[in-house]
Amino acid sequence: VGKYMGGVLVPSGKIIFVPHGANDVGVFDPATRLFSTVDVSSSLPPPLACKFVGGVLAPSGVVVFVPYYEAKVGVFDPATNALSLIDISATLSDTAGWFSGGVLAPNGKVVFVPFYRHQIGVFDPATFEFKVVAISHPPETPPGYWGGVLAPSGKVVLVPHGANNVGIFDPATNLFSTVDISASLSTRSKFAGGVLAPNGKIVFVPYYAGKVGVFDPSTNSLTLFDVPASSQEGGAYLYWGGVLALNGKVVLVPYCADNVGIFDTGNSAPAYQVTGGVPKEWGPLLDPHFNKF
Repeated sequence: VGKYMGGVLVPSGKIIFVPHGANDVGVFDPATRLFSTVDVSSSLPPPLACKFVGGVLAPSGVVVFVPYYEAKVGVFDPATNALSLIDISATLSDTAGWFSGGVLAPNGKVVFVPFYRHQIGVFDPATFEFKVVAISHPPETPPGYWGGVLAPSGKVVLVPHGANNVGIFDPATNLFSTVDISASLSTRSKFAGGVLAPNGKIVFVPYYAGKVGVFDPSTNSLTLFDVPASSQEGGAYLYWGGVLALNGKVVLVPYCADNVGIFDTGNSAPAYQVTGGVPKEWGPLLDPHFNKF
């Protein structure tokens, strides 16, 4: 089991590494290139493996750790290095979270992306309240999304991993819908994470798909771009997560690939309108440089 899964930039300029298998929170200072850890083993009950997947910076400055194996939400305060655990097992009726990343919604709540669960999680970092929203999906298979992206409309787009559809969740109404993509792509383990591009479209990072997905949330259409064969020599499982560079290109993080992937979206500056009741002061959060898995 890997040490960390996901990182979050906090107001101090440091990056918080989200513990997955590790018994500590990683803290990296890009200014000094110093790395330190905060031991949180005393706060975490056994088993200690696969605790969290991904984190989200809340408006209050705390970092919300998204539960994976444990049915506990982690709330880490980078100002005090204190970790609080919020038990959500009663709401889930389960001992595990099975969520795969989170997205800060315009209403200030954190949306948990379902992986092995037929429910979307909604966590309020201001009150520590948690609830679930049931989603329509065949009961014999898990939804299988990995990561989500806040679209300019204020809706959350769920990235298909095992799913044969793109999930769309409206945090304002708690309504969930899907866009069927099975005719275009039905392979397993398709994508792992997504990135909001400057043109308002969402880039799906290719994992087993062998193709970059570009989803247009304004038209609910998916376009696929082949990954060159020369870039697939490291193995079938290519990239995991992506980051938008300052030049407008999306950098794909290698998983088994022997290379760093670079996908050109064609825009270097934002060219979309923000709607969906997003507070004006939240503008930086919708800036594509800060909107990533």
